[in-house]
Amino acid sequence: MNTITVIGNIGKDPESRVTTKGTPVVTFSVADNKKLPGTSGKSKEDWTSQWWYCTAFKELAEAIIQDVRRGDRVEVTGKIDMHEYTAKDGTQKVAYNLLVNRIAKVVRPVRANNGGFNNMGSEVADEEIPF
Repeated sequence: MNTITVIGNIGKDPESRVTTKGTPVVTFSVADNKKLPGTSGKSKEDWTSQWWYCTAFKELAEAIIQDVRRGDRVEVTGKIDMHEYTAKDGTQKVAYNLLVNRIAKVVRPVRANNGGFNNMGSEVADEEIPF
């Protein structure tokens, strides 16, 4: 089975269109960032991005166009579609597209300077936790 899951940030607002048969289609890109080997990860130059071009159809496309925006952190699952084409300069190229069948927003907690988490709500006593 050809399935991939990518977690990253939306590069720009998704773009929508409709096929000649009336099927909604949305396209967007996701940047999957990784730290370069041998670096501290503290500066922008310590990181590189892999860009994933994504396409969704029908109800999923409609949901994405309403709920997903540039900068959102998402988890996208789908199938890789590969196609070959001839570039303007005459060279043969290969393009990969992720055909989306599932997308979810990912929430990242904000760490406080003391190592805890910010904006986590009010404190709860241990005996109030039901498990």
